[in-house]
Amino acid sequence: MKKKFARGFTLIELLVVITIIGILAALVIPAVQGVLDAAKKTEAKVFMGGLKTAMVNYQTEYNTYPAFMPTDGKLSTEAHWQTFYTVFAKPDALPANDPDNTRRIPFMTVQSKYLYDSDAAATASSNPTTATLFKDPWGYKYLMWVDTDYDNVLTALPNIKAGTGTQDIPGAAEVYCYGNSEGTSDKKSVGTWK
Repeated sequence: MKKKFARGFTLIELLVVITIIGILAALVIPAVQGVLDAAKKTEAKVFMGGLKTAMVNYQTEYNTYPAFMPTDGKLSTEAHWQTFYTVFAKPDALPANDPDNTRRIPFMTVQSKYLYDSDAAATASSNPTTATLFKDPWGYKYLMWVDTDYDNVLTALPNIKAGTGTQDIPGAAEVYCYGNSEGTSDKKSVGTWK
């Protein structure tokens, strides 16, 4: 009686299959990363549009900009955004005599995935009720320019199309984030004016 052995894969065949899988993975991973970055840019643009709309609605409601606004009209520090978050999204937390939102109108809502305890925090807050500011999908603060001198010109905004330098544009308020460009202005950045 003869025994029949099932034929298996040879070592060469297995190596060829593993090599092909590796090549396909090398082709697919960058494409997937590009899709994820595009999704984050879209998500950031939507959120930035909400920030811009909140500021415009505030100005329409009160016929002025908030008292906490810096004189140059640029919100950029952690303290600016902490105050912005309280005034625009958590007005009930304001002191009774606070001049920034006397009618206690919530001009925006913020999803918990954007809420952080501080600028130094690397991950979203585990307790959104104690969060003090929000960040973009890459973990950076937003920047906002507001026309506090009412000349309808915003100055020294990053030139996203060129990737370097600044530009002046017409408008009442614009918002910017660095995107996935590690905190530097370049063509990967996202702005509401582009």
